[in-house]
Amino acid sequence: MSKPVRLALCQTAPRLGDVKRNLAQVLHWAERARASGAGLAVFPELALSGYFLKDLVADCALKEGSPALRSLEKASKGLDLLVGGVFEDDRHRFFNALFFLSRGRLAGIYRKIYLPTYGMFDEGRYFAAGSEVPVFRGPAGAFGCLLCEDAWHAVLPLTAALSGATLLVVSSSSPARSPLVAARGAREDMRERLDITRTWQRVTRTWAQTLGLAVAYCNRVGFEEGVGFWGGSELVSPQGEALAQAPLMTEHLLVAEWKPALARRSRVATPLLRDEKVDLDARLLAGLAGWKVGGQK
Repeated sequence: MSKPVRLALCQTAPRLGDVKRNLAQVLHWAERARASGAGLAVFPELALSGYFLKDLVADCALKEGSPALRSLEKASKGLDLLVGGVFEDDRHRFFNALFFLSRGRLAGIYRKIYLPTYGMFDEGRYFAAGSEVPVFRGPAGAFGCLLCEDAWHAVLPLTAALSGATLLVVSSSSPARSPLVAARGAREDMRERLDITRTWQRVTRTWAQTLGLAVAYCNRVGFEEGVGFWGGSELVSPQGEALAQAPLMTEHLLVAEWKPALARRSRVATPLLRDEKVDLDARLLAGLAGWKVGGQK
C-alpha cells in the first residue's frame, strides 16, 4: 500500500440519547467526507448516542442487522466508515464499540477494552469490556483502532502494530473540564482544556514514533451534563509530526492525506518494532499476572 490516502476525521457534536438525530448527522458528515475524496471517514467515540448515557445505554444499543446499521452499510459503498456507538451482542451485553463499515457491509466491530471508572467516568458500571485488538483493512491500508482510554495502555497500540497496522485510529470522547472547573470560570477552564490537549498530543506522538505508524485521533465536541468536549482532532505522522489539526470546541471536518510509505521510512530508520521481543513480553506479563499491587501474591 504506497498510494496516498485521504482520511476524514469528523469532529461532531452528538446529542445525548438521540440515536435517530445522531445517525442523520453521521450520514450527513459521511457525504461531506465522500465529496472530499476521502477513503475512510472516522467518527468520535459514541457518536451515535452521546457519552454520559448511564441508564440510556440499553435504549441506544444497536444489534447486527438493525435499521441504523443497515443505513450505515449503504453509506459505506465507496467510503469506509468507523462510527462509535453502543453494540448489543446475542447475550445482551452492551459494549462501547466502533463499527467498521466497508463496501456496503458491517465488516467488523471493535469493543472498548479499558472502561474508566474514576473521576467523572463510570463506564465499567454500564458496559462490558472487550478483549481483542483486530486489524482492519481498507483503502487506508491495515489499521488498528482504539477507543479513548484504550490508547493509554501500552499493550493495545503495540498489539495493533505487531499485527500489521501502519495506521492507528483513536476515537475519543475526551472532556475538557469537570463540572467543578466549569463553575470556577472561563480562565481556569481554558487552562485545563489546554493541559488535556497537550497530554493527548504526547500520547499520540509517543505511539506514532515508537511504533512507526500514523495516528489519527478523532475527538468529539459539544456539551453534556455541564461537561464540554474539546475536539482538537489530528493526524500525526510516524515521525511524530502533526500533518493536520482541527480547531478546539467546534464541529469540523478535517481531511488529511496519509502516505503509508512514511511508516516504512520510519521503521527502516528506527526498527524498534522489528526488535520487539514478543515472547519475552508475553513471559514477563504472564509472570506479573499472578502478582498484586505491591508485589504480593
